[in-house]
Amino acid sequence: MINKLLPVVSFSDIIIKLAKGSWIISNENKEYLDMNCGQFCSILGHSNEFLIEAITRNGNNIQHTNSSMISIEILEAAEKLNKISGNMDAKSIFLTTGSEAVEFALRYGKNLKQKTGIVCFDKGYHGLTYGSQTITYSGKYAYPQINNIFSIKIPNTENMLQCLKKLEELLEKESHKIALMILEPIVSVGGMLFPPKEYFLEVEKLCKKYDIFLVFDESQTGIGRTGEWFYFQEIGCTPDILILSKGLGGGYPVSAVLFKNEIIPEKGFNITHYSSHQNDPFLGSIVNYIITCIDKELLLEKIKEKGKYFLNELQILAEKYPVIDSPRGKGLILGFDLKVNNIKNYREISKIFLKEIEKRGVILQATNGGQTIRFLPSYLIKYQEIKKCIIELEYVLKNFDNLVIKKYEE
Repeated sequence: MINKLLPVVSFSDIIIKLAKGSWIISNENKEYLDMNCGQFCSILGHSNEFLIEAITRNGNNIQHTNSSMISIEILEAAEKLNKISGNMDAKSIFLTTGSEAVEFALRYGKNLKQKTGIVCFDKGYHGLTYGSQTITYSGKYAYPQINNIFSIKIPNTENMLQCLKKLEELLEKESHKIALMILEPIVSVGGMLFPPKEYFLEVEKLCKKYDIFLVFDESQTGIGRTGEWFYFQEIGCTPDILILSKGLGGGYPVSAVLFKNEIIPEKGFNITHYSSHQNDPFLGSIVNYIITCIDKELLLEKIKEKGKYFLNELQILAEKYPVIDSPRGKGLILGFDLKVNNIKNYREISKIFLKEIEKRGVILQATNGGQTIRFLPSYLIKYQEIKKCIIELEYVLKNFDNLVIKKYEE
């Protein structure tokens, strides 16, 4: 049956029959611990019965409207996002995917500034629709290229001042072309990188100085992933535009774009936007439940506690097994690098590594050319499930030469 699907990715051998909580079950009835809650979306676990109940309740009333009609559910969702966005005092639009949200942010940001240029990180990921792929990995996937895309290096504590200096040099020269600077505050696909918070505070100042919108793509970090509603709140700066997806839908296709109230013209926008499912009641009912659940169950604090426990366990493994390098994380977005002497092709190494731990009943993902292993589990993951992951990781690490290196050399 799989040969009837377009082979746009390398498909897993596992055919899923059902999923519940942090577990997926194959059509061969084997259970797997899913340490990335699908594609980082099912933040309340797979098949969350209360989320399904909320969707069903809404579906009995209304699922879909035309683009100019607004439902109670969407008004409530916009109010909730406004409240948790703090000093953004945000106005929102609800869409269906992260890429669609990025496209919307780019289109409206460019229109407001009447400029077309965009600044992005050189290893950022924002999607693979035409506009979003022009700012993904410096437009590596875009054909044909779009003009006025300026990529900048992702800073660390050692080179931050140098990166800021080069950024200001770029803005001094090109700001007359640049409408937006779109950044991920934690760069997940590019290697689970955590730029210094001070960097973003300086970037915010530069954007104001050169009349550029600061856009944060918090598709992976927003809606509680780091233990705050949004990571920009921990950093201490406020973007002009905020992009959300993934966890916002709890496993369903929901995204949103938030505009800081002060950047919206008094007379409104001079362009319109229509898509089939923008501001659908279905989207609103999901967002309302997700935010209410996180708030009611005090999940933000629990995410911080589980994240500290998980990171500590990874650090203990790193002390015992030198193949683990630089375990790092914030809340429940974590990762480490594989470090193997005389190995350059981490893509093949990680494939074998992930296959071996899959045999132990744990599903992980690699990124950054295979060198970085990342973890973005459900917010409701249990401590014993984190421990299960650590135990199986240790088994593979303890036998790394036999299980991984030997197969790689074959």
